[in-house]
Amino acid sequence: MINLPSLATLHSRERALLIQNIMREIPQEIGTEAYLYCSVAKGYADQYSDIEITFLVDEVQETAVYENWLRSIGATVDPATMEWGGGYTTKSWIDGIFIEAAWRPFEAIDSTLEKVVTGKTTYHWKLVDAWHIFHAVPVKTSPRLEQWQKKLETYPDLLQVKLIEDAVRYLAEPHWYPLSLAHAYPLAKRHNPMKLAGELSWTVERALRILFAVNKQWEPDYKWLQFEEKRLIQKPERLVERVNDVFLHPDLVERYKMSVQLLIDTLQLIPEEIDVSKEIVHLQEALDPETLNMRED
Repeated sequence: MINLPSLATLHSRERALLIQNIMREIPQEIGTEAYLYCSVAKGYADQYSDIEITFLVDEVQETAVYENWLRSIGATVDPATMEWGGGYTTKSWIDGIFIEAAWRPFEAIDSTLEKVVTGKTTYHWKLVDAWHIFHAVPVKTSPRLEQWQKKLETYPDLLQVKLIEDAVRYLAEPHWYPLSLAHAYPLAKRHNPMKLAGELSWTVERALRILFAVNKQWEPDYKWLQFEEKRLIQKPERLVERVNDVFLHPDLVERYKMSVQLLIDTLQLIPEEIDVSKEIVHLQEALDPETLNMRED
């Protein structure tokens, strides 16, 4: 039996049952351990969700071995296998449901998590990998998964500091500086929503990275923000609604100001021992770009 969260959706349970049936007679060489992750494991899955499963191996075999096994259980396999996470990921369909199955060696995940827990990386997708693993659900005896989840129970103080420092970098630079947030304002005034959206995404993602670090929660894939924000104790009010408003408000200038204000409100939640007072003042100035000196002295 695959143990999903108690409030898991019907689509999550249907997909877990499909995997449970597949795993009944899986050969040992296909994977010594296996786990579900992402929307099915977290109970979020809807009718559009795929199944994401990782098989753990000592050594990755040729992709044909895994593709042939998928075909043997009735899957339609896309030949576009990709390298990922130190191994491979395949794309296939069973009963009309898309399955993203990955084969990864134990040592590759060991290496990734060691970098994460020691603060040697703040790369978003490495942290998302940790998030996936921490909330993964075993579908085949997985003692190594249990060890990894135990390691990830404590969010490292060093990682929190490094991630916040990375996220606030350049925010106190002069407003004429090329990476200043104020440079998004002319895009709003010129009514260039496509380019503005890219700049606002960068600003909002900074705020979200900081929020998850402040709360010592593993950084998620932000497409699931409406669910993951519930893990945050410290957060601006109406977080999800405000993030959505940044990209949906009809006035582009208001979108710009909303994104800056969201970042200000986020910085005010950072622990006092990490001084971001200059960055906050600078962002407050950027709320009114018409008064700023946007040219180098």
